[in-house]
Amino acid sequence: SRRTGLGIVMSLMAALPFSGVAAQQPTQPTEATLPWRPSWPGTEMAVVSGDPFGARSFVFRFRMPDGYWICPHTHPVDASIRVISGALLVGMGSQLDTSAARALAPGGEIALQAGMTHYEGTRGRTVIEIRGVGPWGIAFVDPRHEPSAAGGLRCTPGAAATQAPAPAKADTVARGVAGRMPVAVIIAGSGPTDRNGNSVMRIRPNSYAQLAWRLAERGIATLRYDKRGMPGTQGTFDINQMTLEDFAADARAAAESLARDSRVSRVVLIGHSEGASLRTLNASMWPGPTPGSCSSRT
Repeated sequence: SRRTGLGIVMSLMAALPFSGVAAQQPTQPTEATLPWRPSWPGTEMAVVSGDPFGARSFVFRFRMPDGYWICPHTHPVDASIRVISGALLVGMGSQLDTSAARALAPGGEIALQAGMTHYEGTRGRTVIEIRGVGPWGIAFVDPRHEPSAAGGLRCTPGAAATQAPAPAKADTVARGVAGRMPVAVIIAGSGPTDRNGNSVMRIRPNSYAQLAWRLAERGIATLRYDKRGMPGTQGTFDINQMTLEDFAADARAAAESLARDSRVSRVVLIGHSEGASLRTLNASMWPGPTPGSCSSRT
């Protein structure tokens, strides 16, 4: 019968020696085994899983020295930050106030919503782990406080939210390059998009800044700038009277200023969407040698 057959099977199973394999526990990464890479000056980053700059989940660790402060900034996506070692000091708001920062010990964790303005510091050599769904990015309240910016201001207590002087721009310097270096001018697409690839309509992929960081890792410096009409720019002009030729002239001026710099070996124009059209327009409007270029249309 069915019951008898089931009893025979159960008896046979009981008689067989156990040969199962215990489930393997996931191996926790250690500082020694992670692929650490230089990030901002004095800091290092190691990807644990996923791709922070792709549209999928990620986990990465960030290592900072004692007394390191990251000025007020936001991220384009929600993230969870956990302290691995040392102590992380976290404060909210657009002005750095060390006395208001909350200290998180190892194991401590904080959840940050996209667009939440905050700042961080360290007490002792500190490692943190950041989890989220990309693309990851960072936008400083004052772009001059970006640690990789050439001539950037040091983040110190009392650093307030201010606008960068016109023309608003950000330079990302290539790492590990001795002597002259190539520089790419990143030309933004249409719409209210700033030099980092973020929109005033609360769409903040930080795409141009991410591109700049990736190029810097490969020995290529970059220059990004806010086009006319963006909050970071100054001057008197009527945005309704602006033409593509005017925007193309701004991109050309940036390239020509770099070409006159003795530290620069070559200038390349990178245009995204409308920026690709401006790059092409540059070649047709001005005779003579034209900087190298590449484009991306979406």
